[in-house]
Amino acid sequence: MRAKHPATRTGTRTTLGVTGDAFAYKMTASGDTVFVAINRGDSAQNAPGLPAGDYKDLLTGATVTAPLSLPARSGFVLSAN
Repeated sequence: MRAKHPATRTGTRTTLGVTGDAFAYKMTASGDTVFVAINRGDSAQNAPGLPAGDYKDLLTGATVTAPLSLPARSGFVLSAN
């Protein structure tokens, strides 16, 4: 994943949203954008500020659609489809 997406190595981080337990941000570099959403809480949380749309989960290869509910103690690394 890191080799294919320069944003994960040298990107600039922009915070999209923060709640008590959830954090979403994007990394951008050289025309590449990767979105990261993390939930550190014990219950599901919405990914704050993640733009609506379809994404590819770069960790599993699955397609996910935002608005996105993050399971407890989980995270996603996403690219736009």
